Formats: sequence, C-alpha cells, structure tokens
Amino acid sequence: MATTFFPTLQSMLVLLTCIAAGFVLGKKKLLPDNAFLVLSRLCTLLFTPALTLHALLLSCTRESLKEQLPVIAAGAVVLLVAVFLGFSVAWLFAKKGYAKQIYRYAMVVANHGFVGAALIPMLFGEKALYSYMLFTLPLNVFTAVFGFMALIPSKDGKSPLIRAFLNPIFIAIVIGIVSGVTGLTPLLPDFVTESVSKLAGCMAPAGMLLTGLIISRYRPAELLADRRVYIATALRLFVLPAVLLSLLRLISKDPTVMVCGLFSYAAPLGLNLIIFPASCGEDTSAGAAMAMVSHILCVITIPLMYSLVALLGWA
Repeated sequence: MATTFFPTLQSMLVLLTCIAAGFVLGKKKLLPDNAFLVLSRLCTLLFTPALTLHALLLSCTRESLKEQLPVIAAGAVVLLVAVFLGFSVAWLFAKKGYAKQIYRYAMVVANHGFVGAALIPMLFGEKALYSYMLFTLPLNVFTAVFGFMALIPSKDGKSPLIRAFLNPIFIAIVIGIVSGVTGLTPLLPDFVTESVSKLAGCMAPAGMLLTGLIISRYRPAELLADRRVYIATALRLFVLPAVLLSLLRLISKDPTVMVCGLFSYAAPLGLNLIIFPASCGEDTSAGAAMAMVSHILCVITIPLMYSLVALLGWA
C-alpha cells in the first residue's frame, strides 16, 4: 500500500503547494484584482487545450485509437451512471432554482481537468494521459453542454451544443485526433510540437494557482458555516467514486480504465462552480466552499482511494 500511497501523496502535496501559493498571493493583494480572471482565461483558452493536444500528438494513431475504443465506451457508461446518481442526490441540497443546478453539476463533475489531468502524467507518465483524455471525452462533452446550458444562460442565441463544440478543448481534441489518424503528426515542425509541450507543462501549476487565487477572495470562516458543504464533499470524494469504481470493475478488468475512472471522479469539486455563477451574477459562496474543502481533503483522499484500488488488485 505504501508503494502507491506515498508517491500519490507526494504529487498531491505538489499541487497543494501551488494552491497555497495562489492563496497567499491573493490574500496579500500581491496581484491585481483581475489576476484570477486572466489566469482563468489562460487555463481555459491555452494551457488546458495545449495539454489535451500534446497528449493526442504524442500517442494518437489510427491503430491506437481503435485499441482505445473500450476506454471511451467505459467512460460513456460510467458517465451515464454518474449523471443518474448525481441528479438523484442533488435534491438533498437544493430542490429548485439555480442552486439545484449548482449541486447537480457538483455531484457529477469533479475537477478532472486540472487535478486529474495534472496527476496522471506525474504518476504514470505523459503517454498515460492519452487514455485519460479519451476516457474523459464523454465527461468533457457533458461538462461543456450541461455547464453552459444550466449554469450560463445563453446571451447570443447559440445553442448549448454549438457553444460546447466551439470550446477550445474540443477544438484541440479534433485537431489532435485528425492529425493522428491521418498521419500528419510526424510531419509537424519540431517547433510546433515543442511549443505545445511547453504550454501543456504550464497547465498544472497555473490551474492550482488559479484555485488558490479564487479561494483567497472569500473568508474561510463564512464558507465553512454551511453544513451542506461537508455532506457534498463526502459524497464527491468518497461515496460516488466508490460506487462508480465498483461499476467500472464490473464492466472492465482493464487497470487503465480503473485508473482513469479514479482520477476523473475522485477529484475535488471544480472551479466552474465559482466561475460559471460569477459570470452571470449568481451566488458563488457554495461553489467556493466546496472547492476549498474538497481541494484540501483530496490531498489525503485521492492517495487513500488509489491505494485501496491497488490493494484490491483493480489497478
């Protein structure tokens, strides 16, 4: 168990250090007030798409994509169950209105983009990120469509589906898969692939700095006063991942699938719970509280969950 717990804990502490640095910078007012907005846009528009594209350019070919179809299928099946479970328990926290949508999103979508995608290459190498990106492809579609549809009302008349597929991450996925399947990747100039690799390396520290910056804008004592935060965090970090991993074990014996499922669904609650409501003038306190508590606790819960999965021989 120690062989899995301590390396994972080490990686989690690296991420927590970056969060703490962002928190201190924010609390001490050492950065401009709009720093979190700038960093958020950099992560969304540049660093995360670069990480996605880098993983696909590194590993995607016609043959490898065909081999990974079971991984994508497993990701789709577990997403359907996650949506059913998440929507079923959301009523415990809010029964109507915008708050209900917030908790629905929180119970289904974890911070798989920043935390999960940062941990996978740290623990398993860059090539493992390819399987993770394909496993989370259905989840990314749901995140974009439901997130825009439920948490950001359309102001431009475009449907949520159209806006989802204009997302930079999906554009990166399309470019990466097309390049890999058509054999164009080896023909790309070295400076292009090297630039994508360098930008991809910025995602993990930038995403964690962003987490700290956003949390620093709130008073911890006020955020921790809501009991619902602790229940939601326990469901997000323990109960739902345990159910989903048990399901994955029934439909697949592939250790890769189990690892992808663990790091995508046992991740802490995401920053979209703050960013989306803020963009349309809604209350952000619930999202900030869940993000703060879950990001602190996941330093221990993720290593424990991974160690347990490994101990059971599932990964």
